[in-house]
Amino acid sequence: MKASSPMTSRERMLTALQCEKPDRVPVFDWFTTNSKQRIIAALQIENPDDEVAFAKAVGFDAISYGDIEGKFMATAFCKVLYDEDGGEHLQSEGLINNYDDLSKMKLPDVSDPGYFDDAKRYVDRYGKCDLAIFFMMRSGIMNTMYSLGFNDFCLKKFAAEVKLPWVFHSCGDVTLLFDDFMTLGFDGFNPFQPPVMDINAMHDRYGGKICFWGNIDLTYTLSYGTPEEVENEVKQRIAKLAPNGSYILSTANSIIDSCKTENILAMINAAKKFGEYPISV
Repeated sequence: MKASSPMTSRERMLTALQCEKPDRVPVFDWFTTNSKQRIIAALQIENPDDEVAFAKAVGFDAISYGDIEGKFMATAFCKVLYDEDGGEHLQSEGLINNYDDLSKMKLPDVSDPGYFDDAKRYVDRYGKCDLAIFFMMRSGIMNTMYSLGFNDFCLKKFAAEVKLPWVFHSCGDVTLLFDDFMTLGFDGFNPFQPPVMDINAMHDRYGGKICFWGNIDLTYTLSYGTPEEVENEVKQRIAKLAPNGSYILSTANSIIDSCKTENILAMINAAKKFGEYPISV
């Protein structure tokens, strides 16, 4: 039986994160600057600086505060490389090479009365909208956490303090780590990155315990494939992952520069075409 009335986008996202069936498969992803500009031009979005207007024009069910070099990300002490488009890249020479270099580590003062003002202004502006709102952050120096283990470092302590629904993101193949990840108590995991992870096999093992988010391929389908191939992949993911709820559709990381604009639109449209509950593809 179909829902008697459509859910709001926020209700749709929360329902999926609670491992239940929404009215349709929710969609949300992150854009690079260049890919966002191409989408704005393709859809002729008149007020793209309004995040709610942009999300609704694209067909997303959420907005996100924060970016990968944002104020609330873990501080990176390295030289920054800039590409030809002005994008920042942190994969560069480290600045902390000896004991004397520790003086370069200037950490933010979270007790500063104005430290969270930007976040508060964001919530004041968008908090009453009908979209879900995500706050994106990096929970510390992840490689060190992995090296020292979950129990002996701070990731479990961090996770224990999170009171809102939350999603764990990790690129690459984390299959062997996933049982440890599951002890953190997150509500969803993103993105089960292909081709190095088999989301179907992971769903066979962990389906119904967490929300699965992502997995539409970037290495070929979205970057080099056709809209028809994108639609077919979305259909396959929805058919396998969505029938019992707990699936959010997105790319296998984010909407990067190599993604064809027509393929991104095909992905979002296919979610609407095949994602209505009850799933019947």
